[in-house]
Amino acid sequence: MKNFLLVLLLCASINVFSQTENDSVLISKTELNEVFNAIDTLVYQDSLNTILIKDLKIQISNYQLLGNQDSLLLMYNNRQIDFLNQEIKLYDDRLKVVDKWYKKPWVGFIIGVATVTTSSWIVKNVVD
Repeated sequence: MKNFLLVLLLCASINVFSQTENDSVLISKTELNEVFNAIDTLVYQDSLNTILIKDLKIQISNYQLLGNQDSLLLMYNNRQIDFLNQEIKLYDDRLKVVDKWYKKPWVGFIIGVATVTTSSWIVKNVVD
């Protein structure tokens, strides 16, 4: 009995809330086709946007990789500059030790000329 009452109540509620012909809106075939065409266009645009998003994600990952490579190049260039500055300092230190004023060629030439001149003057004055 309870089931019968439940089914009867359900049938009554369906009839009460069902759509009548006065409530419905008639859509012509052309309008319906336009709606379907618009839906198809939106689906196509969505697929294009999905492809575009994938391409942009790949491009972003490429830019990130390029940024990492640039930072590595900058780091190696900075290290090379440091090594070259150390090498310059070592050359300067070596020049301070090796390149004394009395080890210059012009100093040897002057000393040689002075020695020859002095020895010839001594020989001239001692022999005479």
